[in-house]
Amino acid sequence: MCVSELTDYDRGRLAYLRALNTLWALGDALRAKDIIDDAARNTSPPARIWIDAFLTAYWFALDQPQESIQASKSLVLEDLPAVAGAETAWALAVTYADTGQTTKAVAVAKTGYAVASRFFDSPPMRFNIIDAHVSALLLAGQMADGLEVAQQAREQSAEMPGAAHLLGTRNCGSSRAVRWSS
Repeated sequence: MCVSELTDYDRGRLAYLRALNTLWALGDALRAKDIIDDAARNTSPPARIWIDAFLTAYWFALDQPQESIQASKSLVLEDLPAVAGAETAWALAVTYADTGQTTKAVAVAKTGYAVASRFFDSPPMRFNIIDAHVSALLLAGQMADGLEVAQQAREQSAEMPGAAHLLGTRNCGSSRAVRWSS
């Protein structure tokens, strides 16, 4: 199938995936932005979710929290496709945590868990969301709550195959290190 044969929605999805891989895997933020800007010029409103989801992650990656939050304004996490929803939830949870908006960070993280559970290969993204959730609580001084979330992650990951179980241990360990250094 040729790109020109794709629906507008699928072209948005393709641009999202290409831009995300260019941003994270290749580390080329400028090229990633070019990909998504090119797609945005020819994107109808229903496909715009892919553009806004990418821009939320993009501005997060570039440490531009206000731009990340602004890019997410029209998104409804629960309505996003699983891969975009999980990535967006992670980016927003970290962004809200870093900007002192703990209540929003925790709410986004909890929504992100539900979104991430909709696809099979989500453990790494789920643990990114957990890390953001724990960080939000620790940054707000809610040490006991942060440790509780981290411990739940450790327990959930204990039975996972491969390296996934280490992610839960990492989250638990980092929350304890912060707790002991306080």
